[in-house]
Amino acid sequence: MLIGISTKEEVLTFFTKWLEKEYPIIDDDDELFTRLVLASADDLIQDDLDYWANQSVKVLFEQSKNKLLGVNHD
Repeated sequence: MLIGISTKEEVLTFFTKWLEKEYPIIDDDDELFTRLVLASADDLIQDDLDYWANQSVKVLFEQSKNKLLGVNHD
């Protein structure tokens, strides 16, 4: 979670570093998974930067996966 005013790039960079640490890329499948999650997260962050700048990366990760799977919890 970032505190204060953050740019989309800062939020995505913070999330990317967390994702790389939690889910290291070992093979091509991992790389594809990571790219898809990052693209999904990028879309979510674009939609509501203020929310995601102040939200847990774990929540962003779960919502990114759900977006990829077409699961909507609204």
